[in-house]
This record gives sequence, C-alpha cells and structure tokens, in this order.
Amino acid sequence: MKIKSGFIFDLPVRARIRLNDASIYIRVKDRLFQIPVNIVRTSEVNADIPFNFFKLMLTGVEDAWSFLEKVSKTEILPEAKSYLLSEAACKGFKYSSDILDEYLKNAPNGSPKIYSFFEQERSLKSSMFIDVTDGKFCVRLVSLFDEIDYSKFPPNVYIRKCNPFSIKKTDLNIVSKNLEDFFDFTKSLCLLGSPGTSRIRKCFDMYFEDTQAAKNLLKEIREDREHRMEVDTVCKDIMRKRIVEVKGGYIVYIKQHGEYYFVMENGRVVRIIGGSSRLVKENVLKLYKGMQLDGEWFSESISSEDLFNIINIIGKVRPDLVVVI
Repeated sequence: MKIKSGFIFDLPVRARIRLNDASIYIRVKDRLFQIPVNIVRTSEVNADIPFNFFKLMLTGVEDAWSFLEKVSKTEILPEAKSYLLSEAACKGFKYSSDILDEYLKNAPNGSPKIYSFFEQERSLKSSMFIDVTDGKFCVRLVSLFDEIDYSKFPPNVYIRKCNPFSIKKTDLNIVSKNLEDFFDFTKSLCLLGSPGTSRIRKCFDMYFEDTQAAKNLLKEIREDREHRMEVDTVCKDIMRKRIVEVKGGYIVYIKQHGEYYFVMENGRVVRIIGGSSRLVKENVLKLYKGMQLDGEWFSESISSEDLFNIINIIGKVRPDLVVVI
C-alpha cells in the first residue's frame, strides 16, 4: 500500500481510500463507498481509538504508533486510554504523555488512596463522587447534598466496579484521617452483603459516629453470615444424602414435599417444623449438632406418602426400625 497526497491509497484491487473528517471513502472502479467512523475498536489496545487519532496512525505519524503502544501496556480504564489518545490528537503527544505519567505516578499499587470520579468532562456528577481504592476493591462515596472539592484528588482511572455509600461532606475528614482503617472496615463490610441492605448501611453509617460500635456490629454480621452458610451447607448435605444419622436417631429428607423428618431410635417419626423455612433449617441444624428440640418444633402430621418414603429410606440403613415405625 502506497501513501499518496490527500491521504489516498492504492490497493491491489484498484481501490482508493480517502480520509476526510469522520469518514473513510473507498472508491472501487466507478463506485464510491462512504464509511462514517467515530471510533475504532481493537482488542489489542482494550480501548476505543478516536477517529482523529486513527487518522494519524493511517497517515504514517510514527509518534502515534509509539504512543498507542505505550498506552496499550498500561493498566488503566479503557475510557481513560481513549481520552489520552483523543488528547494526543488534539493537543499533542507530550501533553497527553504527561497526563499518562501522572496516572502511573498516582496508581494505588495495592494501598488505598482517595481519588476523584473520572470523567472526560467535569460535571455535577463528578463533583459528587469520591473513590477510595487499592486498585482491586473500590468504595465510592456519594455526597447527596454537598459538592465535594474533587480538585485535590487525582482521577480514578484504575477500577470501574465500585461499592457506593452516601456520606456527609464532614465524613470525608474522618475517611482521610483513618484511610487504611476505613478502607479495611468497608471492604470487610461489603464482603458480607450489598451496600443497599439496611443492616450493612446502618453499620457503615455507625462508623462515623462510633467506630468501635460499628466494628462490633460488623463482627455480629459476619458471625450471622457464617451461621447462615453453615445452616445452608448442612441442609444441602442432608438433601443430597436423603438420610443422616444424628444423636437419638436419623434426619430424613423427603424431596417430593421438601420436608425434614426426625426418626427416633424408638421408631417414633415426627416432622420438623418452624415458623418459616429458615426456622425449619435452624432446627435441622440443632438436631444435626446433637442438640435437643422442644416438642413444639415437632409435628405428628405426616402424609401417608411421606411415611411410605421414610420407611423405604430407613429400611436401607436400619431395617430393624421399620418394624416399630
């Protein structure tokens, strides 16, 4: 392919390509094709290449290719890469390269830092968001009523997925003074649930009023979550095995109706009940751990179909119990 004046190229198929404004014109024999182009997408760069920069590449500007290679090797957001390429085409490679150097200098590199919200053009939205990130996890602090002075923070061009929490402008001072503690606390909190849930939200807000009380609540939330996970794990195991031996008898799961039964050593069969499906599983866990349940959590109401299935399941491991059921 040979470059001619006016950015026109000769191709083996006798096609001619001309770049003009935001379009590529291709002439083949007596036919002219116009291809409007605003951006060019390429997986190698992991960013959209603005057309004004793409024209520099096609017209043989060596700096365009070297700068593109430099940008493509950086671990910043795709939209930040596109912004750098656009600025390079409009304001020069040195100008854009200096911005890139600032991005690299301000990278979190595993330690939490405070950043402003990245936008190619500043808006009211960008003045309401502050990001705290170590490059892998990000907390987005949203000021719903007070605009935050973002100018003292570098832009977050490192991570897109963030966990949003609303704060008061005065809370930002607490964040700044206790950055690592705040970041570790919020990261632990987000691992336990969505920022939108009331208990997570309450724990987050409490951090700015009574930090120790917030950490105590965080511990409670973590223990509750671990307990729920244990309940679900045990019940899923019983559902899979259909029968599990426990202190005083066997827990039997009947898939057809999703019911749990307790078959005692004396042959008595009762259905494990609770005020909700969660409470039923809680009672199953207690039996699984060898605890005793009060009689109110047992029901003698058992369908003939379920009783038949229970006898079949028990008979495979304790045929002697079948005689007395």
